[in-house]
Amino acid sequence: MEAFRRARSLQSGVLNSSFVALSKSSSWESCLAASSSAAILYLLLHMPPRSVPQLFGGVTGSINPCIVIGQLLGIFWVPESPWWLAQEDRMEEAQIALRQLASERVDTQRRLNFIVKTIEGERELQMCTGSTFGACFQGVNLRRTEISVGIYCIQVLSDSS
Repeated sequence: MEAFRRARSLQSGVLNSSFVALSKSSSWESCLAASSSAAILYLLLHMPPRSVPQLFGGVTGSINPCIVIGQLLGIFWVPESPWWLAQEDRMEEAQIALRQLASERVDTQRRLNFIVKTIEGERELQMCTGSTFGACFQGVNLRRTEISVGIYCIQVLSDSS
């Protein structure tokens, strides 16, 4: 009985803190996270003990479609990668994307200069060494690629990762 009282007090404390976070929060993401965690905790504490494993199966089975749907909806609001834009020499768009992604304290011009210098250094290194992804499938590197891919496939297929 004592454990039941402690669980109830824990539940009320977590739910109260979740609703306080909801009332003080300014972003919809944190409101959604607080309300969903409070709802899951409420369900877990009010369900009979035998049905909890069934709930876990339902929750884990419904997470994957939610992630996919969230990513598909996010396509419309997420800006393009500043690194990719800088590689394509679209500096104005990269600057805008950096402003959207970074906080106001970040010096976006300095960060963009860092990105450009890093990309230039990678291009110079690639020109000096002549390395490409195609080199992984030629000569001695082909054997190394076969070994590493084979080991990875064995791990995945045997479900031991």
